[in-house]
Parts: sequence; C-alpha cells; structure tokens
Amino acid sequence: MSEGKAEEDVCTSIKASAHPEAPPAMWYDGKTMAGVGADAIVEIGKRISVPIVLSYEGPWKRTLRALEIGEIDLIYALYKTEQRREIYDFTIPYFTDPVVIVRNPQYQSRIKSRKDLPYFKGAATMGDSFGNDIDNLIDTKLDVQRVRNYAILLKLIASDRVNYGIAPLWTIKGHIRRNAYHGEVVIVENALVAEDMYMAFSKNSPCRKYLSKINEELSKMMAAGDIDRLLNENIARWSK
Repeated sequence: MSEGKAEEDVCTSIKASAHPEAPPAMWYDGKTMAGVGADAIVEIGKRISVPIVLSYEGPWKRTLRALEIGEIDLIYALYKTEQRREIYDFTIPYFTDPVVIVRNPQYQSRIKSRKDLPYFKGAATMGDSFGNDIDNLIDTKLDVQRVRNYAILLKLIASDRVNYGIAPLWTIKGHIRRNAYHGEVVIVENALVAEDMYMAFSKNSPCRKYLSKINEELSKMMAAGDIDRLLNENIARWSK
C-alpha cells in the first residue's frame, strides 16, 4: 500500500452534519447541530472510540453537496432514495418519520389525500426528498413550489398563496408550534407515506470503514429503546 493510499484511509474523527431546521431529527440550535441523529451518532462515537465533530454547514442543499464531495463524512438523518444511493453509503434505518400533507383549513373537504393534490398548488422546502414514491409524484403529477425554509412554507399555506405543503410530520409539528399557527394550517390525518430515516456516509470519506460498527450500535440502541427516548427528549427540547 502506498503512503498516499494509507493517508487516504485514515479516519481520526467523523465530521457530521444534517438539515439545519428539521426537528426533532436534526436542527441547528445557534451553537451546534442537534437532534435525535446527533445524539445517537455522538453516543455511537463514544462506543466505537471515534470522536464525532458536529458541524453546521448552512442550508440543506449545501450540506448535501458537502457530503457528496467529501467535505463532511456523515449526515446523521436523511431519507434514502435511488438517486442518493448512488452517491452516499447508508446505514440501517433507525426510526420512521411519516411524510404528511399540511393544508389551509378552507380546503378541508377538498384536500384529504394524495389523489386530491394534482388539482391544487403545493409547496415543499428546497433540497427535501420524501422517498422515491413521493418524489416521483412531485416530479410527474404535482405543481409544487420549492421554498427556502419551513417558516416560509407555513406562511404561504396560512395566507393561501399555496393550497398545501408536503413535509415530515415531526418537523412540521415543531414548526407549527414554534411559529404559533393555531388553526391557520392543518395537518391531514393520513400520512402520505411513512419513510425510514437513515444516516449516510460520503463515498469519498475514509470513515466509511466504520459503517458496519455504526449499524451494530444503532441496532443495539433501537433494541434498548434508546432511539425512542432520544426522540421524546428532542421533541421536548425543540418545543421549549
């Protein structure tokens, strides 16, 4: 093995990031990255004796690009799609995050499920992916505007500038509480899909060699109820 190759294989710490405003799975609290995935990967780092460096990388699209080119090693919470599988290496799933429709209340009788969406104007946040099924629906059947963040998404729905939004359930619930929308937006009861949440390594990261160990520790944490505990703790933390 050449010296250059040996240097490429060295992983002294794992630099991890995620979406800056998608609680409780992931968010930036003004000082550091936080969320269920952040707490989980930090704990796993301790167990496998690899330091975890949580890094705020800016907007979600920029963070995804940073993972693709290897500026960071790991994103600790994201959905898996066919496109992403080509550029990232995924862990096992470690919790489920339903994807839901959020609508203006005046459309109660007209927007009840996914079959109603092609007749209305929708929105979602930039860079968000919701799994292959919903991504394909958006690309081929729906009129969906991409917006910068969840605050803008909710404002557009509440003001009826768009009729509905598509968002992860836990994330949008947190933003509805944070932005004090009381009745101006409504979450449709039936989820569009229940998507699994994963961690993913950059294919350019030497830290990929820890993938199997991280999978082992994620399995142990799920079996012990640690992920459910972290989910509840982060919901409470974000809602303060």
